Amino acid sequence: MRRPAAGALCAFAAMSALGCSLLSSSPPVNVRWFSPESFDGAAVRPAANPGAARLALGHVTSSALLRNHIVYRRSNVELGTYDDLEWSDYPEEYVRRALIHALFETNRFAEASGPGVPTLDVDLIGFEEVRRGASRSGRVQMGYELRDGDTLLSSGMVTTERPAAAGTDIGHVVRAIASALDEATTQLAETAHVSLAPALAASTASFPMPPPAR
Repeated sequence: MRRPAAGALCAFAAMSALGCSLLSSSPPVNVRWFSPESFDGAAVRPAANPGAARLALGHVTSSALLRNHIVYRRSNVELGTYDDLEWSDYPEEYVRRALIHALFETNRFAEASGPGVPTLDVDLIGFEEVRRGASRSGRVQMGYELRDGDTLLSSGMVTTERPAAAGTDIGHVVRAIASALDEATTQLAETAHVSLAPALAASTASFPMPPPAR
């Protein structure tokens, strides 16, 4: 078997060294991680309300863009992402946890599953910083469908936007997005409650509560 010539080996070694030098000259990206959820210890879930309407939280999905990188909006048609600013979780997971709080931990609904239980499906469309000149804000937009079996009870879009405090600190934007998320999930919980109120009233009329014992 022929051995490679010494000149070829030297050339290969020089090219390898040059490649390593070029790669090592690039400064590492210092990624910062953020969460719109405030850490204040473990939340205690209240006792279930036996009179609350039953509801299942179904699919919570989002677009491919809404992953770890924080998204900013320059205009109605242009979006971008920060290379060094990321969420600690996918935004759809923040939305799911916020919805669980707004729907069930406030006792608006009793969490349930199975046949005969209305289901709320949510599609996260916007979870972003919005830039308008020097001002910035946090925006959350969700599409939803509330179904009872094959019957569509309600559908639509919830969009909320909250201004960020002045300054260049990205933390102001994160807090604005958190505020918009809280407002959006609260609105959606109220919408679901109104949509299910007739069914809950009919159920109560069909099965009246027994009189209190004397």
